[in-house]
Amino acid sequence: MFKPDKTRFILYEALTTILWFMLDASWLFEWLWPANILGVITVFVAILATCYAEQDLGNRAIAVGILAWVTMNAFWVAGDMNQMPLVITIAKICAVGVFICLVTAVTTRHAGQEMLETMKKFRRVRFGDQD
Repeated sequence: MFKPDKTRFILYEALTTILWFMLDASWLFEWLWPANILGVITVFVAILATCYAEQDLGNRAIAVGILAWVTMNAFWVAGDMNQMPLVITIAKICAVGVFICLVTAVTTRHAGQEMLETMKKFRRVRFGDQD
């Protein structure tokens, strides 16, 4: 259904970053409803970014890791703001997923230049064609 598409991936990843910032700002200012709504929207857009990521294991691990990180943050915010300990436990499970994806991304790539290319994809904000 979804094929790798660099342009769409970068677009959705950038949009995820903007929404993620807005989610965290809503949490900081204790705006309950905007934070809850932004959590859902941010995770949805991160899913779209993941769908358009390159298919090799290293890049897929990075995309899923970013999705898990965003999901962790959304659950953490929702659990904290709505006083729901179970939701914070789900955030902790997502944190383990982020760690697994990071280890997978690092160990599936060869050392040297390819490792640097993999790690560059962990940057949150991109301008232009920096791949």
